[in-house]
Parts: sequence; C-alpha cells; structure tokens
Amino acid sequence: MKNNLKETKKTTIYLDRRSLEETNTEESEEQEHREAAENIMAIINGLIAYTVILPLLFMFSFNVSLTKMFNFANIGYVESLGVVIVARVLRGKK
Repeated sequence: MKNNLKETKKTTIYLDRRSLEETNTEESEEQEHREAAENIMAIINGLIAYTVILPLLFMFSFNVSLTKMFNFANIGYVESLGVVIVARVLRGKK
C-alpha cells in the first residue's frame, strides 16, 4: 500500500500550437479592423473639414475683412467652397 501512495500518476500536457496561431490571427484581424475604422474616420474628418469648416471660415473672414476694406460684395457658402476647392487643387495634396 505504501508503494501505491508513493507512486503518483503523472500526466503529460501537450501545448497545441494551433491555438496560439489562431489567437494571433484573431488579434491581428481585430487590429486590422481597428486600423480600417481609424482610416475611415480620418477620411470622414477630412471631408467635413474641407467641405464645411474651411469654407465657412473663409466666407466669414472674407465677408468681415475684404468687403469693408475694398467694397467687395459678400460671398456665400457655395462661392467660398469653390475658392477652397480651387486653392486645394492649386496647392496640391499634402
């Protein structure tokens, strides 16, 4: 009986490397999805900046400063958007 107590059952645990590879691929896929979402948000932010914010700022600054100094006519949003687009084309991409 003492021999049975001294002898303990030993189990061998094998590490399945496929589970580690699956975990790594899942993490990399999640990272790719996050990066894609960040890229989409950057594009949307750029579009909002160039189609809404910059034309409004240009329209406001033009109408406040140049119309009073040089007796120019006031410009609207569409005209200021056109000026911003032309400036973007002439300046080129960043």
